[in-house]
Amino acid sequence: MFRPVMLFLACLAASPARAECPAEPSWQPLDFLEPGDRWVDLYWLNFNLPGHAIHYDGGTEHYEDDGRYRFVAGPQSWEAPRYVFYASGARCIDYPEGPRVDYYVLSGGRLTLINEQGERFVGLMTN
Repeated sequence: MFRPVMLFLACLAASPARAECPAEPSWQPLDFLEPGDRWVDLYWLNFNLPGHAIHYDGGTEHYEDDGRYRFVAGPQSWEAPRYVFYASGARCIDYPEGPRVDYYVLSGGRLTLINEQGERFVGLMTN
């Protein structure tokens, strides 16, 4: 009986751990900010995004009230069991393949997502 338990524990230890959203964002967008960009904060993100959708030219992201996340682009959809907001204006999507951290700013009154490559995407928020 001892041996199967040890084998089970060894298998658990050998299983790769799934990466999750970090305690703090893994990068900062300082090199990608433009004049007039205004940071949003944790309060802004928590107040405005849950229960809403953000529409971009390439797809729509959905922040569910229960903490789940979904991005839809045409017939394709990507889902994550949770999202995390940070005081710095960043958000992390806890995708099964690994976390993704992006930042939001308000630019000219428009919600703009900045990704780790510095690409900017202007979004329109709806219910």
